[in-house]
Amino acid sequence: MSERPFRGLLSRIAQYHPQTARLLEAVQEEFGSRAAFHASEVILRLQTRVDRQGFEAASVLTEDDLETLPYFEIMQDNLDALERLVDVLECYASECEMLDAQAIR
Repeated sequence: MSERPFRGLLSRIAQYHPQTARLLEAVQEEFGSRAAFHASEVILRLQTRVDRQGFEAASVLTEDDLETLPYFEIMQDNLDALERLVDVLECYASECEMLDAQAIR
């Protein structure tokens, strides 16, 4: 997979979650554009939930997510890649919480 599809998703994420975007770039550097693209898909699925349900949904992956999102199938045997995604998800949840706190003020 070329870098272009990943860059498209990354630009959407970076608008509101710049630290998450930087970690996704680290995924790309370490595991390639395909892995980074699919990690970005995970974030965008969570963002859809956050938009509907609030920031609490930022850190909730369902069993369906684990079965249907390609990142988990592609990287299932790569512990380092799965741990890196956990870092991305934690950062994303933190940024969502900060955005929510700013919106309340």
